[in-house]
Amino acid sequence: MQSTISSFFSKEKNTCHRVESSSKVAPTTTTTHKITSKPCEYVLFFDGCSKQNPGPSGAGAVLYQNGEEIWFRSLFVGQKETNNVAEYMGMIIGVEEARNRGIRRLLVKGDSNLVVQQMNGKFQVKAPGLRKLYARARKCIQSFDSIAFEHVYRHHNQRADEVANLGLIHR
Repeated sequence: MQSTISSFFSKEKNTCHRVESSSKVAPTTTTTHKITSKPCEYVLFFDGCSKQNPGPSGAGAVLYQNGEEIWFRSLFVGQKETNNVAEYMGMIIGVEEARNRGIRRLLVKGDSNLVVQQMNGKFQVKAPGLRKLYARARKCIQSFDSIAFEHVYRHHNQRADEVANLGLIHR
């Protein structure tokens, strides 16, 4: 069973999805959705860390083009920030870099289910400390033709985790 699940997900690796909708108005109204997939040239991994939560925090982002690392950045977020703030900062610095490079289609992966689900519109942003970061991220992603956010488990996000922890060292 596990190998079947793993093989299913591995086939979808680094794929950008686009949902196309069409509606017909006839005796009954029908809406169909077709999902098209194609490999994503650019993939961004992000992470954040906070020691003591809240405490000293770092953020990191790593950008890949066709599976090759082309850019990374670590950032010291603050002396007393939460892990969620650090996660948002990791995502934001990466997405802003992709935008500045003129990238139009991007797959964003992170191990923060909260950030990913909020960016996908599935979770509300309730924490006052995250609202400005969420607004900044939403504004930035408007410049992309296609952007998708995907949750990954920690062991698939090791390089971004390493870069986020560098943010704590290089204050």
